[in-house]
Amino acid sequence: MIIAENLIEDLQIELKENVLPLTIEGRKFLDETHFLTLFQESGAQIIFFSDAISKGEKEAINMLNEISRRKYNKVMIFTPSSKEELEKAIKNVKFIENAHYTINEANRKKREIFSSRLSHLVGEEDLGVLDLNENRYIHYGSIKIDENKCTLCMACVGVCNAEALKAFENEGELKFDASVCTDCGYCEVACPEKCIEVIYDKLELNPSYFGQKLMAKDEPFYCIMCGKPFAPKKSIEKIASTLLPIFTDELKKKSIYCCPECKSKLLFGEYLKKKEQL
Repeated sequence: MIIAENLIEDLQIELKENVLPLTIEGRKFLDETHFLTLFQESGAQIIFFSDAISKGEKEAINMLNEISRRKYNKVMIFTPSSKEELEKAIKNVKFIENAHYTINEANRKKREIFSSRLSHLVGEEDLGVLDLNENRYIHYGSIKIDENKCTLCMACVGVCNAEALKAFENEGELKFDASVCTDCGYCEVACPEKCIEVIYDKLELNPSYFGQKLMAKDEPFYCIMCGKPFAPKKSIEKIASTLLPIFTDELKKKSIYCCPECKSKLLFGEYLKKKEQL
């Protein structure tokens, strides 16, 4: 049971066995990760007694309660607003069978923690899709990528602050974890091929939503000088189609197909050669 700091002094109420009062000093905002962590670590429903629940907290509570109804047919969080409602909540609060779950949260971001915990809650079930369109503070979604258009330039990876998009350059792969995506839309804007579509405010409650999924893959392109793989083949083909009509110098054309190290050697060598001829 979470009790607002300013309400604890005057609160005279009888607790039943296994109900633990928890006062959080200086509380500003409890998010979905906080609530789900408290629920799973205790394995029981939560009572949140406060005279000032923020809009963000309301969104988190509404979202988690809907998920809990679909999974357990019970709410996860009670929100009494009076002493009478609090007493009733204390009588009704229960442990939830198979709800207890604990993980090592060290060095993990909130989104990663929430993803791991929600994935465990969902398990192998399909609990449907949660529509978060009316939310102002909490956003979860997904993306679609047209693999035929994607050149694996990885511009989307560079702007993804949530690290939902990751490049695996050695394998020539682009992967995406929807469960940590913040739905910011930067990847869609940054994509030069316009092959990314963001699906906003749809939280999918099924096993396939969690973890990295392959979005695009390409074979590596090998440097024509040293033979080292240095970029996806599609990316080099895209660059070549753009620059070959512009370049008149054969050396520059050749440099398109060279890794950065060989390209520098090639162009610098040509520069020295011309300098010697002067």
